[in-house]
Amino acid sequence: LLSLFRVVTLEDWTDIMYAAMDLHPLASLYFVSFVVLCTFMVLNLFTALVINNLDEAKQERLRTAGPSKSHEALLQAIQSAYESVRSLERELEQHLAQASRQSRPPE
Repeated sequence: LLSLFRVVTLEDWTDIMYAAMDLHPLASLYFVSFVVLCTFMVLNLFTALVINNLDEAKQERLRTAGPSKSHEALLQAIQSAYESVRSLERELEQHLAQASRQSRPPE
């Protein structure tokens, strides 16, 4: 396990590979594939750690910052549009009421 850890950390791993090649000539295939795969895994772990920390920092910043000015402007635009729709609904109701009164036959 100590030798494999030394290979994963790339700390003078070629010495171990050359010693293994003295025993078996195809040992270099094992070591090269081991180094490539393990280096890829370790790099992925560090990348995941950095991305996770950045995401947590972003979430914390959003929690502490509160609504931004763009959010406030958007809320005001939505409120204005809602009030316009309500006004149009009232006008339509009045218009329909007038049309209904005019279409009734006289009594």
